[in-house]
Amino acid sequence: MSTTAPIPPSKGATQVIHRKSPGSTPRTGGRGLRPFDISLGVSRFAAIVGGILALTLLGMELSRLWFTGLRNDLHGMPEDDLLLEGMIFLALATALLAGIRARTRESLAAASVLFLLLTLVFAPTQLGLLTGPAPVNLRPSWTAVFLLLFALLVPAPTWFHTLPVVFAGLCTPVWLAVLILSARFNGTTHSLRYSPPTLGRRVLINMQPTWTCGIVGLGIAFYRQRERRRWLSMVAQLNDAQGQLKQLGSYRLERRLGQGGMGEVWQATHQVLARPAAIKLMNPNFLQTQLEHDGALERYLRRFQQEAKLTARLTSPYTVQVYDYGQTDDGRLYYVMELLHGIDFSALVRRLGIQPQERVAAWLIQICDSLGEAHSLGLVHRDIKPANLFLCRQGVRQEVVKVLDFGLAGARIRSTLEKGEPITGSPHFMAPEQIRDDHEVDGRSDLYALGCVAWYLLVGDYVFPGLGEDKVLASHLADRPNQIQTVCRQPLDPHFADLVNRLLAKDPNDRPSSAGGVADELLALGFQAPTNCLLVPELMELDNDFLAEKTLIVVHSPELSAGHSP
Repeated sequence: MSTTAPIPPSKGATQVIHRKSPGSTPRTGGRGLRPFDISLGVSRFAAIVGGILALTLLGMELSRLWFTGLRNDLHGMPEDDLLLEGMIFLALATALLAGIRARTRESLAAASVLFLLLTLVFAPTQLGLLTGPAPVNLRPSWTAVFLLLFALLVPAPTWFHTLPVVFAGLCTPVWLAVLILSARFNGTTHSLRYSPPTLGRRVLINMQPTWTCGIVGLGIAFYRQRERRRWLSMVAQLNDAQGQLKQLGSYRLERRLGQGGMGEVWQATHQVLARPAAIKLMNPNFLQTQLEHDGALERYLRRFQQEAKLTARLTSPYTVQVYDYGQTDDGRLYYVMELLHGIDFSALVRRLGIQPQERVAAWLIQICDSLGEAHSLGLVHRDIKPANLFLCRQGVRQEVVKVLDFGLAGARIRSTLEKGEPITGSPHFMAPEQIRDDHEVDGRSDLYALGCVAWYLLVGDYVFPGLGEDKVLASHLADRPNQIQTVCRQPLDPHFADLVNRLLAKDPNDRPSSAGGVADELLALGFQAPTNCLLVPELMELDNDFLAEKTLIVVHSPELSAGHSP
């Protein structure tokens, strides 16, 4: 299934510009290792090994002076001082080489050669301990110590660490097997201090620390490689997202304002006009999940595109304005709309409680202006709810209502509830005919939802509160709600209460016939619009967070004082 939109963008549509910021980190593959990291690890490993060998050699020389006749093989070190000195110079030369030439292959090759030589030098000493008179124990050998240091310090892939572990784990047993076979071939098995089965048991006891350290080293290498891949993947995703979202057409995206199931909204600024805007962009995670359902992706892409086109046709000052529309290189649709500073009705009621009828009436008139234009074009919003009604400031005008989200307008979304198909809409604000059969929906269905919104603002709760989704739908279909004047905690004008009750009629014919008619009835009430606005410019100008466009000052009006909360 294709992940691109079914309708290609127009010639004038803006496209995502992938660019790299001056300070951005270059992308690297998930398995790539930087030469600096490798050379630094090898240099530290070789320097530590050289230091250990030098200090041990110094201690052995001092012990010879202080304790005459002490056997060097008890230290697990070769008796040949010249060999040890050569290993010390080799380790320090490897550290110097890795520090000067920061190349991955050369550094890893030098570390491998150094470790293999260390294993070959210390294996005969380990073999001498196994065949000697001293009892064996679980004390870690120098090979086990070097094995752990190699795994901890050299950031190589897991497969690279596997080879030294296998070599170190088998080197001493192979040396012992060669010794036994050569003794049998030469007929000198009697010269061995222990029988082959006894030697085998001594090897198993003595090599356990080496094998354990090898397994631990492989675990360290595997975990480090996995975490590195995760980190590189996260960096690549962040760099990719930054490259895509840094600039979208002519707009520079600044910060994400919100995220929903289908899309996310970003605050942006036009780079030439310096005009602030909001960009709604389809969520990539949402698109990925829709690939699992046949036809779901195309359906949501059409809905998103339809929302932008339908909203752009509407010119009411109470409908959010759309400036531009386009498609990104990866098939994600977006459109640019005006940036609103304010609060939606849902958050308003949660924070301030119920609203006075004069203010609610003024807001409903503005919503009717937006719906009236949409209905005149044959469009039904289908999702009027508090979250889609935004109270904002526009210039010097306060408490301007903007109608958002025309994504369900226009097309038929689904058939009947009885067919068991999913309901598209908000259950607490759906008209009975919208629940029963979407083909019966017209502008009066939006008026029913408008009545539910008025109820929510005046009462502070839903028309049918405290019910699950299925019971809410059933109540909207069959149950008659209470008269609003009997449940509202503030006195209502009888004509206003009657209008809200008629908006909630089950039969569309019993509701007002048009949004314009509802606005006329509200104007006829003669309510005096409140002068103490919820959005106060003076306080906003003093609020640094608001100037930074991070928050909004909402002032509780005096007439809402005593305990009005939902």
